[in-house]
Amino acid sequence: MNLEKIREEISEHALEIVIHRSVLCYPSSFSFVDGLLEANKPKKILEIGTYNCVSALVFARYPFVERIWTLDIVQSPVIARLRRHLDHERKITPLLVKGNVSDKSAIVGNLNCDFAFIDGDHTYEGVSVDIEVVIPKIPNVLFHDAKEAGVKKALDELEAKGTHNINRCMDFAFARKI
Repeated sequence: MNLEKIREEISEHALEIVIHRSVLCYPSSFSFVDGLLEANKPKKILEIGTYNCVSALVFARYPFVERIWTLDIVQSPVIARLRRHLDHERKITPLLVKGNVSDKSAIVGNLNCDFAFIDGDHTYEGVSVDIEVVIPKIPNVLFHDAKEAGVKKALDELEAKGTHNINRCMDFAFARKI
């Protein structure tokens, strides 16, 4: 994928999106994420932590991605505003969740995803819940903000279990089921 083309396409229709906090801001981060997506070619992606929906908009531009479910405690207003402008958004389905294990488990259990992007609650407790819900069901999981203390601790514990290989790059960590 071409980073500049994606930036231009999203910016053209979504000037209010906070792009400076997304993977679009850092070419080296984008290269890592782009490489993972190209290598794994996920068809169905679960994103936990939607914020302004920029990551989902990026994922939607890949031709092999068929569906993206975004999971958050509040609905992103960006999707509704952009839906009429960009065909790619039709791949994105926002889902609301309370944040607890049973609520998330019920939703994730009904999806058939092959890739997840976790960028929600960055506390140790929050990431641990996301890991508990996602890891048994989805084989490839990308974490953002992997250097933050809570995220790092939860990832270190996952790695110590020996069930996943974890590759870390800048502020990302990619967990692949062994």
